[in-house]
Amino acid sequence: MKKLIITCTLVSAFGIASYAQASNNATLQSGTSMQAAPGLAPGGDRVPFNQLTPEQKEQRQAAIAERQAKYYENQYHLNAMQYKGIYDACLEYVKKQQAFRDNGKQPNLDENLKMGEERDAKFKEIMSEDQFTQYKSTQHLPQRPNRQAATAPTSK
Repeated sequence: MKKLIITCTLVSAFGIASYAQASNNATLQSGTSMQAAPGLAPGGDRVPFNQLTPEQKEQRQAAIAERQAKYYENQYHLNAMQYKGIYDACLEYVKKQQAFRDNGKQPNLDENLKMGEERDAKFKEIMSEDQFTQYKSTQHLPQRPNRQAATAPTSK
């Protein structure tokens, strides 16, 4: 009985897996042309950033900055001039982040905070006072761990 249940389970699992692959292949081979996003292979697989051409890197950075700027536009009701300024600030921020990664490291907390403060200073120049106040109220700042508490000896 156990062998029968295990066999049925395996057959069902393989059947589901092959069905999913067949529908994915049919979608790719059908008449619809799938335009890959910057940095994505036609199947939707992400290409590692270091394997992209300089044009693809710029496209990916621009796409990230555009997505962020559109979010801010919808969230804070930006006009066209504000949107352009916010987009430029986001693009600069994305490029700074990528410059760290190109050198083989991740920005640490202090570096991230500094870049965020620079971006926020630009946002403050671009946004109205009410928009910027709303923006700051929705930001989640990373919390630094209390290092003294972690290293302080416990007393009994």
